[in-house]
Parts: sequence; structure tokens; C-alpha cells
Amino acid sequence: MLERHEQLKKLGDEARQQEIDQTSAETNIQQLISQNALLKPEVERYQERERQAKQLHGLKQKIPWAKYETSRLKWLHFNDLAAAKQQELNALEKDSGPTEDALQKAKDQAKAANHSTVTSKQDGAALENNRVSATKKVNRLNECAIAPPPSRTAITAVSTSGD
Repeated sequence: MLERHEQLKKLGDEARQQEIDQTSAETNIQQLISQNALLKPEVERYQERERQAKQLHGLKQKIPWAKYETSRLKWLHFNDLAAAKQQELNALEKDSGPTEDALQKAKDQAKAANHSTVTSKQDGAALENNRVSATKKVNRLNECAIAPPPSRTAITAVSTSGD
């Protein structure tokens, strides 16, 4: 019987020790859960920083491409601008061609009228009328004349000065 009593005492002590261990383990688990809850925002911040660092690295690798694309778009813009100016120049040359021809013709008539000699009064009066009318035409054409188209170098200077 004494042996049984000793075994019961021993089993009781073991049961109490297991209860203490279980309570200690539950307390430890609760502490770890609360620590985990406190550390969770820090982990999220760290993960966000890592994600942003990866994104920044990717964007830094795209910088040369972005610079190239910007330069390419500028070149295309100035190329289109130069083409538009060339078309405008061609249109002005086309429009001013007949006016310049008429102006030159009137100037030639005025010179011919000024340099010719008058042999008679009638011929002189007719020549004077021609000279006066030619001079009037020249004056009218000078008033209406379109300014000569700008030179090609002026267009190039304008298109490259925007850099």
C-alpha cells in the first residue's frame, strides 16, 4: 500500500507540473501572439520599402530610354516644323511667281519707255503715256507686291533655334 501511495503522490506531482507547464505554455503563446501583432506593421512597412526599392530600380533603368524618347519626339517635332515651313515656302514661291513676272515686265516697259527717243510730238505723247502708265503699274505692283519668300537658311535657323 505504501507503494501505491507513493505512486499516487508522484502522479499528483506530475499532474500539477503538467498543469503548470500547460499554463506557462499558454502564457508564452499569448505573449508571442501579442508580439506578433506589434511587429506586423513593421513587417508591412519593410515589405512596402522593398517593393518601392524594386520599383525605383526599374524606373532608374528606364531613364535612358525616356531621355532617348524625349529627344526623338523633339527631333520629330522640329522635322515636322521644317517640313511645314518648306511647304509654306514652296506655296509662297508659287504664289509670288506671277507677281514677280508682272513686276519685272512692268519695269522693263518703264525702262524701254524712258530710254526710247521721241521723234515726233505724237510719238512722244504716246511714249510718255506708256511710260506714265508703266510707272503707275510698277508703283501699284510695288504696293501690292508680296515680300520675297524667306531664304532656306532663315527657315533652318528658326527651326533649330528652339533647342
